[in-house]
Amino acid sequence: MNYKLNVGSDAYFIRFNDDYEVLNCVVPKAGSRTWANKFANMLKYDGELNYSIMQKYNIFEYLSQSTDTARRVQTYTKFIIYRHPLERLVSAYGDKMAGNRNKFNFAVQYAKQIITVNYLEDNTKAGNYAKLSLEEKQEIKKQQQRMKLPGAELNITFLEFVTWVTSFLDKNMLYALDIHWTPVTKLCNPCVTFYDILIDHDFINEESQILVDYLQENKKSNPPIYFEEYPRIATRDKCNEYFRRIPQNLREKLHKIYLNDFILFGYTYNGDSQDYACEEKNSD
Repeated sequence: MNYKLNVGSDAYFIRFNDDYEVLNCVVPKAGSRTWANKFANMLKYDGELNYSIMQKYNIFEYLSQSTDTARRVQTYTKFIIYRHPLERLVSAYGDKMAGNRNKFNFAVQYAKQIITVNYLEDNTKAGNYAKLSLEEKQEIKKQQQRMKLPGAELNITFLEFVTWVTSFLDKNMLYALDIHWTPVTKLCNPCVTFYDILIDHDFINEESQILVDYLQENKKSNPPIYFEEYPRIATRDKCNEYFRRIPQNLREKLHKIYLNDFILFGYTYNGDSQDYACEEKNSD
């Protein structure tokens, strides 16, 4: 196969491991950390993982920082983990904006931007502000007072988060989305890179074990490595619950943002359903 890799874009989120001759596009909020831990186990490393540790023990390197990229893309086993686009968005919000583990860093980074874009950016312009109702002007003052709080105390709601994410579509700036909610098709470019294995996040435990077994065939482990049960924190029911609060016009904008993910991975869009926005895959 003649493959011309665009290292600047196609390879940026693709990591590889030479020992197992495997290549994986990193999809945040779709088991990416779990798989990094698994490779650490396979390489006999048992400890806390971070970027420097992954490099030190050669657990993963990134194609964008390597040479001989074309050979690896052509010959290595390539896999990707995909997830329902809206469920992944709910997981990102819960972990990065509402969860205790990452809330501080992401809230500091994004919370005031979200309030500015959603409430203040357009409405505080002189010509626009004069047209606002008294109630709308009171809301502006409320948000301006809110902006005085530290980012970690702003408690961004899911509706505010979704409104902000869809603003990138309105401004034709989808390229600027954070990687934790960027569409999989944008991160991994599956129309350019032919992946050998697609792992469905709904069956990540079973399908990942099949891949682990395959990768170990020429690397006999004693005892063999098993893919431990992966906890599904943001379930499909939780996703549906979150989207009951989101108006249809915003759900339709999200569908446009994640359209290629819906199509490529066979998910049904139920944007007109108030109760079942995050349904199972098409059975066709």
